[in-house]
Amino acid sequence: MSALHVMLDGLLAAAELVALLFIPPALASEPGAVPVNRSSPADSFASSLEVRVAGTAVDVRVSQHFRNRGHARINLSANLPEADEYTRALNVHRRERSVNLLHVDGGCGTQQVDEASQVDEASQGAGAGHARLQLDEIIADALQLNPGDTASIEVVARMPVQRVGKAFRFALPDGAAVSPQSLLIDQSDAQFLLIIPHPEARGTARLILRPFYLTGDAIDSARHERASEVIELGELNATLSAYVIPLANRAQLEALEAGAIELETSTGERSVHATLTLLVRTEPSPTLARSAQ
Repeated sequence: MSALHVMLDGLLAAAELVALLFIPPALASEPGAVPVNRSSPADSFASSLEVRVAGTAVDVRVSQHFRNRGHARINLSANLPEADEYTRALNVHRRERSVNLLHVDGGCGTQQVDEASQVDEASQGAGAGHARLQLDEIIADALQLNPGDTASIEVVARMPVQRVGKAFRFALPDGAAVSPQSLLIDQSDAQFLLIIPHPEARGTARLILRPFYLTGDAIDSARHERASEVIELGELNATLSAYVIPLANRAQLEALEAGAIELETSTGERSVHATLTLLVRTEPSPTLARSAQ
């Protein structure tokens, strides 16, 4: 368990004890009271991924959305991804509040930008202890999901890349909920293919790109055959990784969208061949690059 998770558990426990100080004993033990359930995970109903290539690094934003379908309040800290030196933000969004858990020690993780500056200023004066308590209460509240409520956890990271032949590999944020997928991304100033293999895939992997070109209303068969290409991805292991393959231009992106991309994995004993389902995404929000600074 990371230091961040240990700290969050302590904050939640402290917040609950503070709350009990203001609850009469009869109400605290009332049969109809809703308990905090620390063991049951929230129901994740959607996730999203944004990627932006930034030179020798990749900016990644992973958002996971939760809904509490049960009858007990849920502690979202069990669903937090691990933070490391590459993590730039770890946000919890709930009920129009946004709390960046990485800025807890700096006094910046509050509901809104204006409130963040107010708390930061207060923390430098005589009311530092009171501001700290307010901040802890906001964090504890953000991580508790009442029945029927929704929330999202967002991790923003700047990950270094490693060259693997014609591809670039980077690890995804540890613990982030990212599903296997294949995306053609048009970043306006660059086009590339993003592949996230299944986390249980093992062995040596390679892609076969089969673009589909048209000349007028006819298939350009010669160009189609010349353009087929094999991209070696190397060995897949337990680290959840993504691969970026730069494309020459938008015409190649469109030809791949109309064509096919196949993934082959081989362990020596067996080979698995699959045609990938492609999605096309335009340039991510410009706020992604700023969030990763």
